[in-house]
Amino acid sequence: MNVPKMTHSEAARRALADARQQLLEDPEAVADMLEDIRKSQPFIDDLRSIGLDVVSIFEIIADDRIMDKRIVPIIADHLQRGYDWGIIFYLTGILQRFKAGKGASAVPALINIFAGEGYVIHRWEIGSTIFFICNDSNFEEIKPLILNKSYGKDREMLVFGLYKMKRTPGVVDFLISLLDDEDTYGHAIAALYKLQAIKAKPYFERFKNDKKIFVRNYAKKALAIIEKLEAGG
Repeated sequence: MNVPKMTHSEAARRALADARQQLLEDPEAVADMLEDIRKSQPFIDDLRSIGLDVVSIFEIIADDRIMDKRIVPIIADHLQRGYDWGIIFYLTGILQRFKAGKGASAVPALINIFAGEGYVIHRWEIGSTIFFICNDSNFEEIKPLILNKSYGKDREMLVFGLYKMKRTPGVVDFLISLLDDEDTYGHAIAALYKLQAIKAKPYFERFKNDKKIFVRNYAKKALAIIEKLEAGG
């Protein structure tokens, strides 16, 4: 299953650590880091305007103590200001450190840049950030992206994220409707497994011998759980 091995926030911290090491080995790399600091300065200025004592975007990436929910709408605003991907990468990495519910208000901004033309080759990564912070309140906003087949496999994590929306009426039926979509059916099966959707039992049966290993595994695990539930276990 195409799920990231590390979150954007972890990757951003790794990038920062790598940058520090690179600075020791290649002083010219200082210029690149200083350029990122310069480009992200409007974001830092807005954080300072609400009383956060920060001097650079790298400080936020490195320090969990700066995680203040007041920065979510500021990130949402800056996501739509046309920064290059390097800055967007850092902003989405910061967002991923917020639990669903606290970061969900930024989903509309992420949807806008997902659907736009500015970051087409990074749509999957943007969808991954939506996955990390979305909740039931975002279902109707995310649904049109999932239904737009022109986005192909970039929709995978949007589909998988639906398992977080168990309080949303019709989410199981919607996932079942995606099982004929070649690009996302595996992530739909994974989400149905996470939801322990008994209604999906015939579909788990259908996919237990699928060509994709992760799909087979999720289908078989789901069937085992459903059989136990049906037996009163």
